[in-house]
Amino acid sequence: QVGKKPLLEIWRSTLPVEHGFKNGVAFARNEHILVGQLVLNENDYPSLDEAAFEAYQRILAFQRNQGYKHALRMWNFFPDINVGDADDERYRQFSLGRARTFEQFRHFERALPAASAIGSYRSGLLIHFVAARTPGVQIENPRQVSAFEYPRQYGPRSPSFSRAVVAGPGRDRLFVSGTAAIVGHQSRHEDCLVSQVEETLRNWQSLFSATHRATGQQAGFDRDGTYRVYLRHARDLDPCLAALAHGSVPLEKTTVLRADICRPELLFELDGVTALDPA
Repeated sequence: QVGKKPLLEIWRSTLPVEHGFKNGVAFARNEHILVGQLVLNENDYPSLDEAAFEAYQRILAFQRNQGYKHALRMWNFFPDINVGDADDERYRQFSLGRARTFEQFRHFERALPAASAIGSYRSGLLIHFVAARTPGVQIENPRQVSAFEYPRQYGPRSPSFSRAVVAGPGRDRLFVSGTAAIVGHQSRHEDCLVSQVEETLRNWQSLFSATHRATGQQAGFDRDGTYRVYLRHARDLDPCLAALAHGSVPLEKTTVLRADICRPELLFELDGVTALDPA
């Protein structure tokens, strides 16, 4: 969390939790929810495309075999995310492998999980995930082109994720994908961190409104939620925090990580989980 060390994010359950490790997946589960992680060594595969394809094949099969067939949320971490030209860029290669997995399912665009893809400082492909026994409600942002409908200029396959997903046993949580200063499908405010933060918060507010229209529940930044900031340059920390506070993001519930983001021009990204209230 902001101003505190060490960084630690704890997810609690009021129900009994079982822990385990199976087929390379470390997991914890209760009656409703399965969380887990998979780490792959990229050197075992000819390309990041193939590593991503293998990782998602294994994760989705594991979820189904455990009885939690509905993917809700994925966090993807791998190094050098912006390295490579045109379709050889590593993020585009990752998106290709991920999409090839989801494309095996009919009407896959209607049930995609929320997701983030972040450049890491460790080797290998690390994926954290949340799945459930019951489906979530997919939420798209009217200010943005859905990621799975991006034009060809962004790679051989569009990124395969939903902007947000309403989930939980009572559908009382909103999982928001990594969200940045993108309007339509174009990045905005390339050289201004504060403007990117403000544009990103407008996208969050648009998602909150879309969630209310879809579910009848009120959404907003709240102290029962948890939020992650990914910041490209450490020097931007102070103006970033000031802009977030001005936008009513609860900083005491926010973790800030220095990380590269999926587009080289993006300086900031925000994801998180927030509670929903009946209207």
